[in-house]
Amino acid sequence: MTEAVSGMTRDRSEPKKKGANFPMVTAIIKYDTYPYYRVILGFLQLDGSVTHWGSKVLFSQEHILRILPEAAFDTQQMLLSQVEKSYREQERQLCIDILKQHGVDFVTVK
Repeated sequence: MTEAVSGMTRDRSEPKKKGANFPMVTAIIKYDTYPYYRVILGFLQLDGSVTHWGSKVLFSQEHILRILPEAAFDTQQMLLSQVEKSYREQERQLCIDILKQHGVDFVTVK
């Protein structure tokens, strides 16, 4: 009986313990077609989804390409930047080559 009473009389100002602490991870999220994807920091949920850190946006499993440790965030951001830059340069060169094959001469401006 005293245990039940002591449970009822505990100090309510104590913070309640939260369920599980979800780990912070780096997630690679589908954005559009390759090479357009996003690298985010977020909390891994029990169902495999990721909640974006700093907001309440939830990315479901079907939008997640890969989950990595939190420490991989900076490396993945740099890799994404390099991939996007290389893709844009190659796409631009392809357009120039196609136009030249069809006899279109023009001056390129950077």
